Amino acid sequence: MPRPLKVLEADPLHPKAIALFKEAGFEVHALKPYGNRMALLEAIEEVDVLLVRSSFHVDHELLKHGLKLKYIGRAGAGMEQVDLQAAKDLGIICFNSPEGNRDAVAEQVIGMLLSLWQHLPKANKEVREGIWDRISNRGTELMGKTVGIIGLGNTGTQLAKKLQGFDVELLAVDPYRKDIWPSYVEQVSMEELCRNAHVVSFHVPLTQETKGMACRDWYQKLQQKPVIINTSRGKVVPTEALLEALENNLISGACLDVLDLEGLGFEHVGSKEGAKLWSRLVERPEVLLSPHTAGWTHESWEKISVILAQKILEDYYRGATPS
Repeated sequence: MPRPLKVLEADPLHPKAIALFKEAGFEVHALKPYGNRMALLEAIEEVDVLLVRSSFHVDHELLKHGLKLKYIGRAGAGMEQVDLQAAKDLGIICFNSPEGNRDAVAEQVIGMLLSLWQHLPKANKEVREGIWDRISNRGTELMGKTVGIIGLGNTGTQLAKKLQGFDVELLAVDPYRKDIWPSYVEQVSMEELCRNAHVVSFHVPLTQETKGMACRDWYQKLQQKPVIINTSRGKVVPTEALLEALENNLISGACLDVLDLEGLGFEHVGSKEGAKLWSRLVERPEVLLSPHTAGWTHESWEKISVILAQKILEDYYRGATPS
């Protein structure tokens, strides 16, 4: 049996996940302070397992200091913050836990869409101000609409499952799906989805293929003036092209949990170009925004953390057991 590993919790994970490592005899240390890159550069040299969430870019500079690194665990779905090729070249095994927040994201997609179509943010504000306006706050029903899902992986599949009860038609595009398609979801081309969908929800990882997917040409293919929902990554749906589509009446609204103006936080809004885009975006009443919280519920924090720990431990024990 190989020696127990030394684990560094660089971002806070749920205590239940940390307990799993300790129960396995692993030595667990928390980075002090959390989120500090200089502290991480100093601590990583003696670490076997690095646990991160969203505070770091785990790039080649960082990895070359991790002389003993065997595992990188990212608590969440996306892995674009980790230089996967550099990790592979160094023999480091990488895990994420998209299963842990798929329900949270799917629920927020539905919540944001219903809030937008029922004018709830506006109505709530007006009623608190003594304005009783039933006419302009008349809503739109989801029932009978066609929902297009781009990316039928963990989250896209959960969204489709939850939408069944709303009596909608479900279309999806995913050329990489290997699992059997759910009977209630129709596999279509991107052109067919753009032609028929009243709602389009993005559930893809950020790759060279998906970066800028919702471009100017893509919006020109939309025929139903749909609501665009993005809870994946901001750079999949660039803000400037989205604003142009709104201004040209190609889409009827947008629900955005993520923005291309994000970095590790909200720093890009401070740039001259970012400030202009932000100003145009927040003036649009048909846009609903949230601060990248779709996958970040109280329940999902536990699930993404525990699932990640289980994956690392299972791989560790698999290697520790002679075949």
